[in-house]
Order: sequence, then structure tokens, then C-alpha cells
Amino acid sequence: MSVDIRELLEQWRRRPITAFSGAVTVLLSIWGVFGIYREIAKEHGSPIAMVAVTLPLLCVIIFLIALVVWSRRWGLYLPLEQRYLFSDVKQHWHIKANGQREVYAERTYIFYRPPKPEDLTEQLFGSLDLEYIRMNYSSPDADIVDIERIANYAYRIFWQPKEGSIEIGRPYVHSFSYLYPKGDDSNNKSITVATSVYTSVVEIKVTTEKPITWFHGYKGGALQRFTSFESIKKGALKAKRTNAPPVSCKGDTELTWQLKELEPGLKYFLVWETENV
Repeated sequence: MSVDIRELLEQWRRRPITAFSGAVTVLLSIWGVFGIYREIAKEHGSPIAMVAVTLPLLCVIIFLIALVVWSRRWGLYLPLEQRYLFSDVKQHWHIKANGQREVYAERTYIFYRPPKPEDLTEQLFGSLDLEYIRMNYSSPDADIVDIERIANYAYRIFWQPKEGSIEIGRPYVHSFSYLYPKGDDSNNKSITVATSVYTSVVEIKVTTEKPITWFHGYKGGALQRFTSFESIKKGALKAKRTNAPPVSCKGDTELTWQLKELEPGLKYFLVWETENV
């Protein structure tokens, strides 16, 4: 596998909005507004100065709020303490006739700072009151070192390489699989695609044992927190644009979806329906 880490890091650095630059912009704007107020007050008195400053100040505040919302929607920021990125993520979801999902995942890490234990984790989501043992998690390249129950429907798995160590700047491929409970409805399914770090390419593959009758993939907004099939489908039908590449369908039992340059904080949704057979 050939990965140009310098190009990936350059893409990472190219993002124009960061927490630091945003804070500096706010402070400089406030300082400038009060400077203008003092100058106008000296010449024309406080009431006129107050009117002259209040309107621009309101405009600045509205602009900054809009900028934050816009930057979160389009992913123009990254945490300052990131230590790695993903150059490639692959997921294969096989949906059985009874609705149970077998998930296979492969991630290519590139660390540019020494890894910490919290970097080598994955989160597994399921139904309420799910027992970890039922998820049948396994990895051919990693050993489990700890398991944390972070919610009554989710676990965090801490792992470390079975052999060798992770080197800075060198791609490390980690793969794992687990079972996802079938849920209440075996005909309606959805996948939420999200990442906590910058990811160059994500490839999603879905195979089903039932014929697919409808499907849709789209990019969610900054404030969307969909957790159910109904809410995700409603968002799909309501959205005028997908803001994402189209989902490909092979026959009536296979979907593929490729996404590029994913930013942390954003979500993509893939939703589909199958025949009731």
C-alpha cells in the first residue's frame, strides 16, 4: 500500500477554521469595537457612540455564529490534539434475513504523533441492555486489553497489536468484526457514517439476503442527531440535496458507497428498505 502522508497532512492543515483562529477573531473583533466606541464617544458623546457601535457589534456576533454553524456543517475544523488520521476505512455490512447484521471493518491508521491508549479503540453499538459477549467481537491483528461499557447499548474496546508496534508515519492496518443485533424491524435498516478524526476515504458495502426495494445516502446537517430508521428516512426524503456521492446498487442485494475527505463532527446516513419476504 502506497500512502503519501505528507499529502494527507497537507489536506489536514489546509482547513481554514480552527478553535484557535476562531478565538483570536472574536477577541480582535471585540477589541476593535470598543476602540471605535471610545473614539466616537470622545467626539459625539456616549448615546451616539452606543448606537454607532451596537449595530456593527450585532452584525459581528451574527456573522460569527453563522460562521461556526457553517464550519461545523462543512467540516472546516479539526481538534488540535489529534495524533493520527485514517487514510482508508472499509466496512462490509451483511444483513441476514432475520435482520441480524454481520459487520467487517478495516482501518488504515497513520500516526504522526506517538499513540495513546485511547487512540486504539473502537465503539460497538447495539440494542438496549446488550451483553458484550453476544456481539462476538474479534480481530486477527489485535489483542483486547480492556472493555468499557459506555452506554446500555454501546461498548468501547481497547486493543493493542498482537505483534510488533505502531510506527509514526507508517500505515498500520487494523481489522475486526462483530455481530449487530437484529432489532425490531428486519426490513428497514440504516447506517450512520461518522469519524472522530480526518479520514481520506471511506468505502461502505452492504449485502442483504432480501431484495432491496429502496435506498438513499446523504450528508447530515450540523444539528442532526438521528438515531432511528424513521428519523433517518424522514431526513432523506426531506433533503433537497444529498451533499454526497450517489450510492451504487448491484443487482438488488448489494449497495456500495464511497466517501472522501471526511471531517470529524459530521455524519453521513445510508438507509434502505427490503422486501417483506
